Amino acid sequence: MSPTSINSDYLSLGERLDAALKHHAINGLYLPVPILDETFRDEFGFVFLDDGSIGPFYLSMDGILQNLWQRYAEPSRVNKPASGFLQGFVQQDITERALAVGTYNAMSAACMRQAGGESWGAAGRKYQLVPSGYPGTDSLLSDLTTRH
Repeated sequence: MSPTSINSDYLSLGERLDAALKHHAINGLYLPVPILDETFRDEFGFVFLDDGSIGPFYLSMDGILQNLWQRYAEPSRVNKPASGFLQGFVQQDITERALAVGTYNAMSAACMRQAGGESWGAAGRKYQLVPSGYPGTDSLLSDLTTRH
């Protein structure tokens, strides 16, 4: 399977998810502040949907972070249909692809939120997808949403 078909498949899945979720909008991005030497720095950005769902994406390669800051000088004010960022899956620009991944992840979170945020495990036991109080999760999400 070629990378183009994988990316096209993700775009197709994302578009179906977008339609099922009644077309969410991006309601901001979180981008870490760039530093002079980005060598060996692992960072994630986050896409925020209008329902509060959050999607992480990796941005520590090939100048993605710098490109995002150039394109979105005020990332918390980004407001556009999620479908616009999903198109990044079929673009050659790695920055656009990174945003597409974050958007897809946020839409996946929105889908789980609409489904009640829980799933069924082995032997029919319910479990939370991200348990409240999970070490680091509450403080990370709290920190991200207050920055946003």
